[in-house]
Amino acid sequence: MDNCMEHSKVIEMLNRDEKRLNDHDTSISEFAKFSARLTVVEENNSALLKTHDERITAVEMQPASTFKEIRGYLLSAAVGAAFAYLPQIMTIVR
Repeated sequence: MDNCMEHSKVIEMLNRDEKRLNDHDTSISEFAKFSARLTVVEENNSALLKTHDERITAVEMQPASTFKEIRGYLLSAAVGAAFAYLPQIMTIVR
């Protein structure tokens, strides 16, 4: 009789352990799915950040290119004015 009680306790422990293992398997499967979803979200965020970085760089470069254009226009106007008044300046210098 003691042997049967011992066996039933062992079987009960084995059943409990099997249930716990099955619960762990379920948790691991859910974790794997969650991890896959996080990977997709991270990839999307990386692509979005790259796009934002490109847009920010373009916006930051706009004042510099505008200043460069204005500087070019002013230099062209100064050189043009100098050449336009060059004959008058040459007569004054002589």
